[in-house]
This record gives sequence, C-alpha cells and structure tokens, in this order.
Amino acid sequence: EWSMWKPIDPALLAVAKANDIGVVAWGPLGSGFLTGELAQVDPADYRANLPRLAGANLAVNRDRYAPVRGLAAAWGLTPARLALAWLLHEHEAVVPIPGSRRPAHIADNAAAADVVLDEARWAELAAAVAAFRPEGATLLPEPAGDDR
Repeated sequence: EWSMWKPIDPALLAVAKANDIGVVAWGPLGSGFLTGELAQVDPADYRANLPRLAGANLAVNRDRYAPVRGLAAAWGLTPARLALAWLLHEHEAVVPIPGSRRPAHIADNAAAADVVLDEARWAELAAAVAAFRPEGATLLPEPAGDDR
C-alpha cells in the first residue's frame, strides 16, 4: 500500500527507477479514507477492524486530513482525485490501482491522470501531506508467534 496514507520505502522506489520497473500502489485511497467521504464505519464493514479507521482514530485522522480536503475543494477536485494525482506526480515508477464500486468514482479516479500540479500547487500540497500524520496502524498487527 502506498499513498498519502502510507508512504513507500524510498529505497524500493530507487531500485524501481534504476531498473525501469513499476511499483503498483495497492489501496492508494486508504480503504476509502482519502476520498474524504468516510465519516463513520459500520461495525459490519471490514474497515471497522483497521486501526486507522476504528474508534476515535477515524475522527482524529479526518481532522488531520482536513487541509488536503480543503486544497481539493479550493482547486475544484475531489479529495480522491487529488490523492491519486499526488501519487502519480510523486514518483514516475508508481501506478495506483484504486478500487471502486461506482462508475462515477472510476471516472473520477481516471481523471486524476489529467490533473496538473504546477510548482506552487505542488509545494502547497507537499506541505499539507507532510503535516498529515495518521493515527493508528494501517493494518491489524500480526498475531504473536506467527511464523510467516
């Protein structure tokens, strides 16, 4: 997983670039969080078990992500489109594979490739992303004694 939600190891990106290979960014919208639409998680939803989306962490993370959502609104973009555009501009070797259940979301995701981030916008977005420190782990911890 690589996104504003969870950065990738820079050494891996350097190896990918040096060898002219791509890196697939799985879950680039942070299980729906980076769409800006996730205000609560139903207990029956698998995401209720993800520490970053569970309990008080969700509210804390929404507050911390507000500056990025604000930039998206100011620039006439959805938060999802901006998150994917950031990812596409962040490193040339990265290819995001966002999932969706709705055709409108698929169209919005694809339109991220057309977003141009000039130097001023890139600097503003980079500062907002650098300040965004999500609370909680991205996944559940491995059970003790797991020998995988």
